[in-house]
Order: sequence, then structure tokens, then C-alpha cells
Amino acid sequence: MRLWHITICAAILFLLGGCEKETPPPPPTVVTVSPVISGVITPRLQLIGQVMAQNTVDLVARVKGFLQKKNFDEGDLVKKGTVLYEIEPQQYQADLQTAQANYEKALAVQKNADSDYARQESLYKGDAVSERVRDEALARKMEAAAQVLGALAAIENAKLQLSYTKIPAPFDGRVGLVKYNLGNVVSAESGPLLTIVSIDPMDVEFSINEVSLLKIKQTVGIDKPVSDLVRVTLLFQDGMAYDEEGEITKRDNRVNPNTGMLKVKATFNNPKQILMDGMYVKVQLEPLKAPETLIIPRLAVQESQGSKYVMVVDKDNTVSRRFVQLGYNDDVFVQVKNGLKKGETIVIEGVQKIRQNSKIAPKTDENYTSQEAAKSIYLAKAPPKIGFDKPETAAPAAKTGDAKAETTGGAAK
Repeated sequence: MRLWHITICAAILFLLGGCEKETPPPPPTVVTVSPVISGVITPRLQLIGQVMAQNTVDLVARVKGFLQKKNFDEGDLVKKGTVLYEIEPQQYQADLQTAQANYEKALAVQKNADSDYARQESLYKGDAVSERVRDEALARKMEAAAQVLGALAAIENAKLQLSYTKIPAPFDGRVGLVKYNLGNVVSAESGPLLTIVSIDPMDVEFSINEVSLLKIKQTVGIDKPVSDLVRVTLLFQDGMAYDEEGEITKRDNRVNPNTGMLKVKATFNNPKQILMDGMYVKVQLEPLKAPETLIIPRLAVQESQGSKYVMVVDKDNTVSRRFVQLGYNDDVFVQVKNGLKKGETIVIEGVQKIRQNSKIAPKTDENYTSQEAAKSIYLAKAPPKIGFDKPETAAPAAKTGDAKAETTGGAAK
């Protein structure tokens, strides 16, 4: 009897299991896609450079004496001709007066010698004196004239030495830290008293290897000067971009045979005095014009065992892996040299959720349909430009009761 009950229960369970509906397949995975488009990817070369002032001068004392005056503060901007240091002038003023006195004495001697020569010449013509006496008078006259010239030279030298007691700025620029204080005795052996550097414009010196130089030449044209067709920009160590473009203005006349590098200088305007002598920067070189090529978003590129690939979507919304050969890239897109055709659709987000030959539900991201459409993405990825524009200062806050009024001020950017 019990066996009969077991048999009936098994039959019921079998019938119930046979009535269950078959589980439907999962819906296609939603992924973000974009088309393969044409655009311009500008090749960019980044190098390490150093900012250099176009004029740098170490000011030294040319005469000996006590430092009497200092007419600047360390780090000041100064104009050409501004007297920076004054050395005690009394000794050199006295030397000038002595030279002037010697000059007056020499004039008196010359006047007497001229008169004596005139008298002896007259007597010689009247056969009153010998030729020897006349010649001796002529020699004294010439010697006196030479002494006058020497006295004049001594005056000029004394004036020059006196002028050296004032040390002016040789050009517009910024002074550095002082090395001698007032009261110190200085001379030509003391070394630099102060360094002054020009501030606008500034040069940036960098070295480019011969392979990169040839690539740039191939891009812009062998017969054209690089400076006319290459854009030069700067990045600072904190990643911020300098807001002035430069121009290649100087270069060495040979490649260093030991390093294979060519030294180049680019000149940048520096109206806000952001660039400082000695500062290290990143120099970016890129051609002003570049050809149009096939491009895809950098987000779409995947890597497997050192090879690059993308997931391509066919007409049936089936994805397949395709290996590609890539070229230059910018912040958003990358150049495609081989492996794709314009108009093909590729997956840019959600690759980790799909497999080879799986069905997907594509969702096009309009931001990647053209470089113009991706403008907001470019702006978001671009490094901020550095500037020192003075912000507006807010008006003082009104007093409330006995509370102190607060003033809100902006810090320099």
C-alpha cells in the first residue's frame, strides 16, 4: 500500500515539473558605442626645458671703498640706469681735483715753453742763437704739450674712477639677493655684489634628439623653417599650462656628437612675470597643420598580450574583437592607421560586460560623433592655464552689534 502511495506522488511531481515554462534568454547588454570618424590628431613632442633670462649680469665693484648706499630692496624690479649701489666717493673726488690741478700746472708749463720757443725761433732767424738752442726750446715745447695731454688723460681717468662709485642697472630687470651689506669694503676682488636678470621676454632652452628633429622636418617640410610651422607651448611642473605661445628663435649650429641632441631656444613674452630664470618646464612642440585621419575615442582601445584591439558592432548588433594599429593620440581621440573603416561602430563603454560574438543593445554617445562634439570633453581634460590677474576685493562686511566687520579678499590665482 505504501509503495502505491509513493508511486502516485512521483507521478504527480513529474506532471507538475513538465508544466513549468521554459526560461526566456536574457536581454542584450546595453553598451555605449560611437562611430569611427575622421579628424585631426596633432602629433605632440614633449621635452624638458629650462627658463633662461635673455640678459643676466653679475654687478661687481670696479673701485675699492665702503658700500655707502643701497637704493633698492632685494627682488625689486628696476629700470635701466637706476643707481643700485653707491661706494664712498671722497677719495675719487680728491683724485679728480688733483688731476685737474696737475692739468692747470701743465698748461702753465706749456704756455711758458711756447713763449720760450717763439723767442728762440726769432733769435735763431736773426742768427742770435745757435740751432741747438732753438731745438732745445722746441723739445721743451713738445714735452710741455705732451704733459698737457697726459694731464687731460688723468682727468678723464679720475672722472671714470669716480663714476665707478655709482653702480647702475644695465637694463630693465629684477635684482636678486644681496651678497654684501652697507659698510662692507668692496673691490673688484670681492666678486659679484648682486645679480640682475631681464624678465620680459624670456628664453626657454631645450634639447631635441636628431630622430625627433627629422620627424618634425618630415611633418612640416624639409625646405621650410621649423619656427614658422611649429607651435611651442609650456607646461609647468604642477601640470598647469602657460597662457602664452612661444616662437623658436635660436638654435645651435650642430648636433652634439656625444648625445645626438640639438640645443634650441624658444622665446616667450612674459608680461605677468610668471616665467623665472632657472625654472624647469615641459616644452610641447606640435605642427600648426596636420593631415586628417581616421580617429576613435581612446576609451574604446583595449589591450591583450601587447596588442591593441577594439570591439566592433556589426549590423546585427553582434560584437567581435578586432586588432588595430594606432598612431598619435590627444586627450580624447587616437589615430587609427589600420584595422578599421570610417563609419564602423565600436564599443567605448561596457566592454567588460560583453563577450566575443554576443548580442548588445547599442547606445550612441553623441559626444564622440565628431571632434567638435567632443569640445566639452577636450576642455575638461585640458590643463588649466596659469595667470596672475588680480581678483576684485569684496567690500567690508557691515557691523552687526559688537561683532567686528570682516573683509573678504581673493588670493592670487
